[in-house]
Amino acid sequence: MTVYYGANDGTYRAIDATTVGSQGKERWSYIAPEFYSKLQRQKDNLPLVSYPSVVALGLPNLPKDYFFDGSTGIYQNKDSSKVWIYPSQRRGGRMIYGFDVSTPGSNPTLKWRHGCPNLTDDTGCTTGGSSYSAIGQTWSTPNVAFIRGFSTTTPILLVGGGYDNCEDQDVQIKTGCGSAKGRVIYVINADTGDIIKSFTTLSSVAADISFIDLNNDSYVDYAYAADTGGNIYRIDFVDGPGSLVPLASSAWVMRRVAYTNGSGRKFLFTPGLFASGTTTYVALINSVVLLVVTGVVIVGGVRRLTTHTPEIHGLGVLIVSLIAMASMILAAFI
Repeated sequence: MTVYYGANDGTYRAIDATTVGSQGKERWSYIAPEFYSKLQRQKDNLPLVSYPSVVALGLPNLPKDYFFDGSTGIYQNKDSSKVWIYPSQRRGGRMIYGFDVSTPGSNPTLKWRHGCPNLTDDTGCTTGGSSYSAIGQTWSTPNVAFIRGFSTTTPILLVGGGYDNCEDQDVQIKTGCGSAKGRVIYVINADTGDIIKSFTTLSSVAADISFIDLNNDSYVDYAYAADTGGNIYRIDFVDGPGSLVPLASSAWVMRRVAYTNGSGRKFLFTPGLFASGTTTYVALINSVVLLVVTGVVIVGGVRRLTTHTPEIHGLGVLIVSLIAMASMILAAFI
């Protein structure tokens, strides 16, 4: 077994987790070319990170650098003869990588790297069938799936276009987000990195994309996504929930199926899906609702401690569960 993770020292690492006597030892590490220019600062520890105390002292400072800061997608076939991983960079960059790590004891093979090497401009953006210039910071996990209308042997990656720093503004009405990066959903050939199809969204798609397989045949029928403008989308890979006839990639369509009325509301969490027959129920939650639910649980915990009640009993569980459920449903429709 191998553990893969990105670190903010600039490297993406593979760690031996099972070999007796070598547990915890590094198998290999990789530094992306777009990170080279940041390494000198790591060595010098200058300029300092812009912590409030550093800023208050008037010392030269810059915001913290990030590297492979995102999640990793993975494809592993039944006999493990093919194991491919897909690191993302989150605030570290606008690139997605594909590595073949089928032989754990050997160095990986770089299958492909796509995106834009610069955070602030589109210089050097790659093309994989079509341009990746719309990609933002790669927050969305490259999730692997099989789609009958494309191939039953070659997997695809479904990934949101990412995040744009304009969303960091602490105001309801943001400025400068009209041309934000990340306003796209990519369907990518997981083997080659080529874009099979892309769909334009109204706002950046930082959250993971959710899949649904209505007939449990291991092939994705629909996908759901949410963006930072409060919009919810469905991508159709079949002609309808009744017949489930697969569509060719040229016929795949995306529809905006819902949107929120609240000004400045954004979704950063993946949609939760539940299928019942030909109906799919979608639940979404944003940070405000999550904070409310968390607060309820914390208050309940404090009450139990102060009243020496060791655990939640029936009625309490029911109340907290109902609040959580109502909050998620509310977040999906407000």
